[in-house]
Amino acid sequence: MSSFLRLFKCHLKRFFSAAGGLAAFSTVFFAVLAFIAIVFTKNMSFSGTREKLKIGIVGDLSIPYFEAGINTLKYLDSSNEFVEIQTLTLEQADSLMKKGKLSAYVIIPEGFIESVEYGQNDMQVTYVTASGAQGIESIFKEHIADIVSSYLINAQAGIFSMENLAVKNKQRAFLNDYLYEMNVDYIKWTLDRKNFIRKVEVPLSNGVGIYAYYLCAIICSFLIFFGIGCLSFFTGPGNDRKRFFSSKGINPCSQVLSEYLAYFLLLIFCLVIVFIFIMIVSVTGKLSIPEWKFSGAVAEVLKLFTASLCVGMMFCAMQIMLFEIVNQTVPSILLQFLTGFCLSFIGGCFYPLDFFPDSIKLIGKVLPAGQALNFLDSVLSGNINFLYAGICICYTVVFICVTILIRSSKIKGEADE
Repeated sequence: MSSFLRLFKCHLKRFFSAAGGLAAFSTVFFAVLAFIAIVFTKNMSFSGTREKLKIGIVGDLSIPYFEAGINTLKYLDSSNEFVEIQTLTLEQADSLMKKGKLSAYVIIPEGFIESVEYGQNDMQVTYVTASGAQGIESIFKEHIADIVSSYLINAQAGIFSMENLAVKNKQRAFLNDYLYEMNVDYIKWTLDRKNFIRKVEVPLSNGVGIYAYYLCAIICSFLIFFGIGCLSFFTGPGNDRKRFFSSKGINPCSQVLSEYLAYFLLLIFCLVIVFIFIMIVSVTGKLSIPEWKFSGAVAEVLKLFTASLCVGMMFCAMQIMLFEIVNQTVPSILLQFLTGFCLSFIGGCFYPLDFFPDSIKLIGKVLPAGQALNFLDSVLSGNINFLYAGICICYTVVFICVTILIRSSKIKGEADE
């Protein structure tokens, strides 16, 4: 036990000899991650300034009722909140579509209005969109086209039915009044469609909003890539100390555990600096997280810090394992970076897992980054799921055990030589 404590103090002294530089690295690195997250979220469509679907209308504005209908869609219809209508020539529409500046365009053929007016419906509107369109935008396009055609046919059927009823009941004298009232009702229903729908914004993960989600994501990313800043402690000629410790009778298990504890304390030191920064921007109102409105920013930041310790414990063990696998400088940098990038991407630190296919989502959720992010999200949402914390602890134990086995194998191999 005394040899373990002496070794622990040795590692602690070695790690904290560069605490100032690591504190600066942590502050700058976290600030860069925060800046990227802010730019990313500010450019995403969360508010009324969201990018609209741009729909072009190709047709002759001199056609009766055509210009009036387009202006109604542009300025009076509730669809103008998410659809921007542009009147274009065919050449302009085709050019904008190829440049990606137009979501789709509709070609209204000559004589279409007259065909509808007389109930012939023998002319087709051509709807042009980009090939291979996927996602919610394509769904919107299809449903808009369905709504227009369905509404037009049913409204037309209602008008002709009214005419037939008026003729059968010998009320032709009142037909124009009836048709006028019916058309006014149709227009009112068309322009008041927003009262028939309810818009709900669904949280991204475990019931948290976008800003809370990306706060957890940058904390995870910081912890995942923290090992790159500590590269000098684990690589280079200093690795001869492992053989020296073994010659003094200190077993690989004591070596790894003492190194791990010292490294974890160093991470806690840097994490405190990061969370002081988070606390300051939260208390001053620069960082507004809706999930914090009940218990306050200070209490929530402290709760998130405690959860981050559990997550950091796992990533510390993972980084020591990776350094044990490869201890040359350049390969270690590549291994740490590539492993961190893959875990962050698939785990949902860059994009929410809901954006990925089901197979990727399943993999991302079971990886260390996915478990860490889910745990932090659950803490911020107020519905803490300790299963995620338990899995993080299990990962920690597995990483430490693997590290001990690798070091034992290396020491044994060198002894045999």
